[in-house]
Amino acid sequence: MNVKKISAVWLLVVIAFFLVSGCSTSSTISSVIEPTKEQKKIVLAWGDKPEWTDHLIAEIDKAKWNPAIENPCKTVGLKECLAQILSIMAKYESSFNPKREFKENFKDSKGNWVVSRGLFQLSIESANQKAYGCGFKTEQEIHEPLKNISCMVKIANHWLNKDLVFFGGTKLGLGRYHSVARASSDSYPKILKYMEGY
Repeated sequence: MNVKKISAVWLLVVIAFFLVSGCSTSSTISSVIEPTKEQKKIVLAWGDKPEWTDHLIAEIDKAKWNPAIENPCKTVGLKECLAQILSIMAKYESSFNPKREFKENFKDSKGNWVVSRGLFQLSIESANQKAYGCGFKTEQEIHEPLKNISCMVKIANHWLNKDLVFFGGTKLGLGRYHSVARASSDSYPKILKYMEGY
């Protein structure tokens, strides 16, 4: 028996199995060929960074969000909307450079100059405060992209659940921690422009 005949026989066996078990072959085949909504790839502002994207979405998924939070996006759900907004914020915070650091013009509680670090420009004292609990042991940890992303989601979770908006006024929602998310920032209209697609 040649290969084509063997393949044909196996195909008949598979179809017979689904018929006997009461399954719909058309729906089964369709589910294999057509990706479900959950399987569709989400492309964020930082582009081809699948590890960052997967981690950000996983962190957002496992956090608890107040259902009363206002979704500023028109075509995607709250969680994907947040992922899109955070990713575009990272562009204006660090140009997607995990090694980026910036010396602020104010000091921490110990009198040291505050240095913002990593993708979302976080500083160790503020990130480790009780409200966020990011648990960085060293400043260099902040430069690790996945740890930086995890902390950013905790910050977003704290303020969005409190303010129930992504942006607003002078310092609401994401603007509580990040100046790029405030109306006074030059980056703010650029972020809103990006979000028009969502």
